[in-house]
Amino acid sequence: MSSFRRDILLVLLTNLISKPLWLITDNLVQNQVGHATYGLIGALLAIGQWAWVFSDWGLYALVVREVAKAQPSSLSVGSTAFTLKLSLSVAAILLFAGIGWWIGYRAESFLWLLAAIGYQMGLGYIQFFRSFFQGDQRFRVEAILSALDKIFILIGLLLLWRILNGRVYLATLMMGSLLAALAAGAWVQQSYGQLRLHFSLTQMRAIFLQSTSFALLIQVSSLSERMNQVLLERLAGAHENGLYWGAYRWHSAALVYSWTVLPLFFARFARLRSQNTSELPTTFITGLLLNSLPLIGVAGLFIAAPELFTLLFTQSTSQEIERIQRVLRILGLALASHAMFEVFSTYITSTGREKAVLRLMVIAIFLNALWGSLGVTFAQERGAAWALVAHYLFCGIGYVWIFHRLEDFKAPLLLLAKLWAFFLSYSGILWGITQYFSLTLPTKLAVAVLLWLSLAYLFGLLQQLYYASRFR
Repeated sequence: MSSFRRDILLVLLTNLISKPLWLITDNLVQNQVGHATYGLIGALLAIGQWAWVFSDWGLYALVVREVAKAQPSSLSVGSTAFTLKLSLSVAAILLFAGIGWWIGYRAESFLWLLAAIGYQMGLGYIQFFRSFFQGDQRFRVEAILSALDKIFILIGLLLLWRILNGRVYLATLMMGSLLAALAAGAWVQQSYGQLRLHFSLTQMRAIFLQSTSFALLIQVSSLSERMNQVLLERLAGAHENGLYWGAYRWHSAALVYSWTVLPLFFARFARLRSQNTSELPTTFITGLLLNSLPLIGVAGLFIAAPELFTLLFTQSTSQEIERIQRVLRILGLALASHAMFEVFSTYITSTGREKAVLRLMVIAIFLNALWGSLGVTFAQERGAAWALVAHYLFCGIGYVWIFHRLEDFKAPLLLLAKLWAFFLSYSGILWGITQYFSLTLPTKLAVAVLLWLSLAYLFGLLQQLYYASRFR
């Protein structure tokens, strides 16, 4: 277990170095190209992400599970999955480029859409190749690959900053992700052997059907997460979507922490359940606390000190800054909801029982389309943010209910209630302090950290994390 904890720390350290640099650079890009241009790019990236998820079709999770089981046939399954992914990639590009054309992206914006799809497809292949190392519990290699695309893109932006515009930015994104995907593929080949094209229709069909439930789950989840951005850009305008992105960027950046930590537990849950070990409940509690506590700290800052996250918008008006900060406060609640519920979904899907979550998500996507359309129509970017909060809460409660019905082990409902009490106390007290005392930004950060540590200790959450991780 100590090796597992060290690997988690290495993954977090790698991302703590690369992701903040990327986040600041992306914020500077929006400040440079303008809210309207970036709002258009954000909507196109959302469509590109849908193409990525479609082309993956759950193959990432399938490879993680196969390698985690240490099956001798895992390379053969990986080769067949790789062949299927290439086929799905062609279909995804044609499908989502066609959708973009149909909803009004023409001429130059259509070319931008193709670049956005290319960027996201590159990220999809990086994730696919990372799955071999995640399933094999080689998290140190996985940590490097998780940051590789950002390194290439940051170098490209540094070289091209003087001529930066929307077109140059998208081209840099696409080239950086594709180069990183090639490097990740070469690493897999060196470590596990060559992934050969294996056009066996019988095996491809079997893998396709085996992955369908998980694939539909991820597709619906991605559609729900990003739907509001496309609705906002199409119904309210690119400028409004740019303001939303000015806030959502920080929410998305915080979620990177979950996307870094939870895949480690995805592989861990799959292996422990296959071994029928008593370590599973304490590992789940560790995952819940490790995912929730840091994100709750960030969520409280969104609510109480949103001005910390708008410092780089030097070319925005005071009205634009205020609108971005309002969205950030709303997204604080969305982030906290995600932090406390997502590990339940991770457990359910890692143990191969994603059909129940899929049924929940199908309902959620229709509700989100309704909430998003009404929210954008009446409240523009704030309406889109509130629709996201409603989506997270609805799905989160559903995850807990499904988990409870599985009866693998008792759901930690008391711990979940304690986490919500911790979040409300922390964000409420921090908001009161920032409202009634005139503090500098460094002082606000220091107060937030001390308050987070004090309340986490008083609620017994730090102690519980320590004992859960120690005695797994």
